[in-house]
Amino acid sequence: MQSYKKLLLLFTLLPVFSQAQNPTIYLSDFEIADKHFELPEDLGEHNLFESIYFFEKEVYEGGFKERKLTIYHKELLKQLKGTEILFNTNFTFKYDLPGFYKNDNLKATYSIDSKAGLKEDTKPNIFFVKDILYTEDGELESLHLHKIGDEKKDDIYFSVKDFIEGSKVKIGSLADLGLIQMEFLRKLEAKHNGKVYHLAFHDGRGTAIPENVETPVTILNRTSTDNYRLKKSKTVSSLLWANSWASGDPSMAFAGILLDIGMRNSYNEQQRKMAEFKEKQRQLLYNYDIASNAYLTRSDFGPSIKWKFEDVKILEDSGKPVLVLNNDKGQKILVLEELEDMYITSQQVEDFQSKIGQEKYLKLYEVYTESGQSLPMIRFALGYENYMAMASEDQGTYEEAYAFGKEWYYFENGKLSKKEWKNFRYGPVKNVSQPTNEEE
Repeated sequence: MQSYKKLLLLFTLLPVFSQAQNPTIYLSDFEIADKHFELPEDLGEHNLFESIYFFEKEVYEGGFKERKLTIYHKELLKQLKGTEILFNTNFTFKYDLPGFYKNDNLKATYSIDSKAGLKEDTKPNIFFVKDILYTEDGELESLHLHKIGDEKKDDIYFSVKDFIEGSKVKIGSLADLGLIQMEFLRKLEAKHNGKVYHLAFHDGRGTAIPENVETPVTILNRTSTDNYRLKKSKTVSSLLWANSWASGDPSMAFAGILLDIGMRNSYNEQQRKMAEFKEKQRQLLYNYDIASNAYLTRSDFGPSIKWKFEDVKILEDSGKPVLVLNNDKGQKILVLEELEDMYITSQQVEDFQSKIGQEKYLKLYEVYTESGQSLPMIRFALGYENYMAMASEDQGTYEEAYAFGKEWYYFENGKLSKKEWKNFRYGPVKNVSQPTNEEE
């Protein structure tokens, strides 16, 4: 009787199993479009090269592997005719800049020093775009350039495609590779010209600065490339060892040792240079007096100290504009232009005072935070957050949290509501006041 029931159950379940859905999704059933990049609404407020992206991938067709480079929004390059562009590159490209040629057939290469302008007898790599050249099929081929301030130099031709391929960076924008419109810098200069700013004291060696600003994408890409080469050299070195053992020829094992040591030393040197570069770049910001090559102290900042705009410069390699500000003492500092909440105008000072009062405004210079302050006030006092930690909306209340070091600052409808210690986050921000009962 039991056997009969089991047999009946088996026949009952058979249709269920036979009609079960296939749990596998087959990639071959779908066509995935390439990554798309949206253009900003107003290109006039941006460096044009920030909106021209590239993406490299490996395509397998017919048993062969091929590198495919796609450039997005390259039609924007047409707008460069009659303008000037700056090549502020040096770290991604170790030696000469690739993509430059002596003639329009792009056969004879031309050597452009990535460190141009470093020596007194060289001019910075600023070029006037005389024309945009196309292939017979209407594809953009090169830019016809003439170097500004160096009239003896012949005209040269620049291939954007070859420039990207020579960078060894897999994805990014032309701005990441150090291309900057001089028109963009002139607009920044006009924006800040004649302005006077107030700053709290910030130690550039420790203040909170977003990581995407602190670490240039070109350096990150270059490091990952060297890491890949290191792993590849280990594989080759192991093969040489194996062949040496099989053939009884010790010279191959010796070659493997030399290869492994050489690549490891090269990689370690690259890591050291990257760490050194990042550290020096940070040290130049906010409290380093470039006039005297000395660090400033908290007494050099405060509500009565005014910093006047002097110039716009570009941080080495990162492509990030910095403002050169000076005060009545003749001191000069650099601040990151895009982190606008860390340098405020007299109008913003009045706004802060009207919202939190004169006494609490003055406490911002002492790295004081409390409930009710806005995010710009917190940034003025602490520096920028490391990242946005969370955001949510519930019954008309919008809440967001920002991580400053190991602390999360929670805002409700734009006002600071509480702080929380997050031990697993980044290193702590120094001199942050303890939460009041209100904040807890």
